[in-house]
Amino acid sequence: VIQRGCCCRGDMGAIHAECLIEQAVFSASPENNYHPWTHCSICSYPFTGTSELALARAWVDRVSPLPAEAAEKLRATENLALALRAAGGLAEAVKVYTEIIPVLRRAEGATAVSTMEAEACLAEIHASQGKFDQALEIQQRVYRQLRESLGAESSRTLYAAVGLANTYGHMGKFTVAEAMRREVLEIQTRLHGPDHPKTLNAMIGLAISCTDLGKPAEAAELESAVLAIRKRVLGAEHPRTLHTMNNLAATYFDMDRFGEAEELHRNVFESRARVLGKDHPETLMSGHNVGCTLFSQAKFVEAERLQVEICEARARVLGEGNPATLITRVDMADVILAQEEVERAHEEAASALKVAEASLGSVHMVTLQLKARLSEILIQMGNPQASADVLVDLLPQMEAELGQNNQFRLLAMATQGDALSLTGRHDEALAVLNKTHSTQTELHGAGHSKSLRTASVLGAALVRAGEAERGVALLEATLAKQRSMLHEDHVNVVATLRRLKDLRPSETVLGDGASA
Repeated sequence: VIQRGCCCRGDMGAIHAECLIEQAVFSASPENNYHPWTHCSICSYPFTGTSELALARAWVDRVSPLPAEAAEKLRATENLALALRAAGGLAEAVKVYTEIIPVLRRAEGATAVSTMEAEACLAEIHASQGKFDQALEIQQRVYRQLRESLGAESSRTLYAAVGLANTYGHMGKFTVAEAMRREVLEIQTRLHGPDHPKTLNAMIGLAISCTDLGKPAEAAELESAVLAIRKRVLGAEHPRTLHTMNNLAATYFDMDRFGEAEELHRNVFESRARVLGKDHPETLMSGHNVGCTLFSQAKFVEAERLQVEICEARARVLGEGNPATLITRVDMADVILAQEEVERAHEEAASALKVAEASLGSVHMVTLQLKARLSEILIQMGNPQASADVLVDLLPQMEAELGQNNQFRLLAMATQGDALSLTGRHDEALAVLNKTHSTQTELHGAGHSKSLRTASVLGAALVRAGEAERGVALLEATLAKQRSMLHEDHVNVVATLRRLKDLRPSETVLGDGASA
């Protein structure tokens, strides 16, 4: 017995897998585009979760006697790859695409649309695994070929443009990504009008670029407009409505509007649990997002409890070595560290890093994030030299894999500046921290929590370098801004308070329970 996983039933009802398969065998045909294998006969919405994957595997088994180049066999195999990808089985999905693409090239030609679409899907999986160079090579070629053969306004060309822009964004090439997304939005609006689903998708893409380029207000405006239309047209719990709500919540989070972000993320989490099932990858992603907003509001016990639940579910559903599972472990290490359990945080991060290196490789973006997190924990453990040693090799790898202005690389640069300062290398520390703070201010604004976090580290480094007056003034100004927007127990507020106390042990910090 499995959950139906479609829009009309979600996980509210169950069905025997054999019944769904028998129904598909009986009714699927070229005339109905084999839809019974992929879509619910009641609501016509695509199956998700366990039912999607069970039907996909059964379809492939049924067509296995057919020749490799038979049309239905190609369709069934591509559908299996898509189902595996949706379920988080990325390694198996890559294997399926790697096997089917040569067959498509033989059967339909290297420049056939079906071949290029399969290659585009493979590239998207590479990108989701952090293998951006591999993704970029495929996407650039596919986009160029589609534009030449079908024209810039073809729906397939525009889809390829979106995938390519996404990869540029992941690699930190934000300006290139924004230009492509604005072109896509202009074309879709002209072709279909402002309320068409394709136009709305293009607006969401542009909102991502706005966030990347430090324009969250424009991003929120775009996402709010899309959310209002999708609620009105599709309903409050339609998957696309929930996807938009998730994006808007992420933008609020980036704007440090954590309470609003938590409310939206909770709505998405609860709705996806009802519609898709509590163990669906998208439901688990939403649960993880709720945990992040709890952490940012200093609700550490609740955050850790939820992240443990999400991590266990992701390990069960997606595998211990899946990037999503490991990302949750990164955040678990953060919330443990926030509770000042330094040894336990180090143990969690080190254990996760071993899994990441074995499953994803040494330069995957999640592996790099875990190494960066360990370098922070080493400072907390009183070993800044070990942290600096880790970051010497790590930062060039992060630049090569993630891009120069990637947020995780900039956070690691701030950690490097802190480590250098604590080991007495003051000139190097100040150079790194000034550069990092300048970049973050340009990207996010001087009052953003990321910029303020680095400003706090910079203030302490200035004091250690002999510029006590300037450094203390920066720390006090940073603390005042952090307190105006963050919870008093937020890790960044606590860190700035600790720096002021450590550097001015004979004085009382303003607002710390006594008058100065």
